[in-house]
Amino acid sequence: MNKSQLHGEPGRSGKGLRGALTGLLGAALLCIPVPALACTLYAAQGTAVADGGTIAAKNRDWRPQEQSLHLSEPRQPGGYRYYGLYGGPFERHQLRGGVNEAGLVAYSAAVSSVTKKQKAAAAEAHPPVQGTLRKVLERYATVEEAVQHPELFQGVRFVMLADRSEVAWIEGGLDGEVRIERRQNGVLAHTNHYLIADLAAQNEKYYESSHKRYDRVMELLQTQKQYTLADFIRIGEDQTAGPVNSLWRTGDETSHTQTVAQMVVWLRPDGDFTVYVKYRAAADAAGHEQTVRLTKQEIFDSTAHQ
Repeated sequence: MNKSQLHGEPGRSGKGLRGALTGLLGAALLCIPVPALACTLYAAQGTAVADGGTIAAKNRDWRPQEQSLHLSEPRQPGGYRYYGLYGGPFERHQLRGGVNEAGLVAYSAAVSSVTKKQKAAAAEAHPPVQGTLRKVLERYATVEEAVQHPELFQGVRFVMLADRSEVAWIEGGLDGEVRIERRQNGVLAHTNHYLIADLAAQNEKYYESSHKRYDRVMELLQTQKQYTLADFIRIGEDQTAGPVNSLWRTGDETSHTQTVAQMVVWLRPDGDFTVYVKYRAAADAAGHEQTVRLTKQEIFDSTAHQ
């Protein structure tokens, strides 16, 4: 394995002008119309996991772009290191999901069921917090710790958090609302439309792919009593609904969005964990994805990769 997958330092790239530009880019991305840009998040916890713990996964759907994996240092002393998937060229890349050395996983997904105009108005009235995933992974060891700070999740977005004992999804609404759904001993999933009752009324438009992917992943999460890491990898590769509406999307002439990465983390009850990532390093690498499988020790123990 290339050591650059462990030792990149994107966590230190947000200073000065570069940091300002990254913040502006993040704000702009929140206002992009995303009827095609989307992700699928899914998890199993407790009795739903063979050998216990939690399995949390993300299929990243985006227009083809560069991607990379890095071990990042916290910006403040005493924080946690984290291993993450980044999208975009190095100077402008953004964290799309990761796990820290304490065993907390954080993933994000776009809200595709509202309009560009609605997102712009929401961002002006309730400025979204920038760098949410980074801040969560740097600061907190558990879901319980992270959800005590709902202000971090303000913005029109979805976030999934997981540790070895619990999973949560978080929905950020148009009016600054933050809603949190927590789960132990079971399965859950999220795609790109609001699910929590009071925010579901904000689903201005019907995004077919989001609904079809949600229905399919929930169907697959009901077929077994317990799941393994291998099961979750297989679920993320499902292509039964065609190029646009499947969990693993290849895109067509109507939608250039494709599944460009899959990240799955099994958080064991004893605190150890395994990370699996299948991703394109180059935008044009469809069908030639790189695969990485690492343990907690291999990522965070410096003596394991000297």
